[in-house]
Amino acid sequence: MPYIRRMKITVDSAENILNPAANNIMKIWVESGRIIDHGSDIDSDNPANFITWVKFASEADAEEYYTALSTVMTPGVDNANFTIVETTNEIVD
Repeated sequence: MPYIRRMKITVDSAENILNPAANNIMKIWVESGRIIDHGSDIDSDNPANFITWVKFASEADAEEYYTALSTVMTPGVDNANFTIVETTNEIVD
């Protein structure tokens, strides 16, 4: 079943959330169909935050994807420009 992970993130621009290696992973996953939708919107409650979402073909794909990202994102460096305020996960039809 499709699975969505949403994150509320404080950052100056949604483009500053992933480094180039992580963007490449996302591109590969989109092209392969394992990510079936993604995007971001400004948080209507706080314009300093973005709401991002990634919709996967399955929950297992989501877990594998975020594990892959963790191998290319350097803690304290690549995440210095943003703070994840809230994360929600949802299985959808």
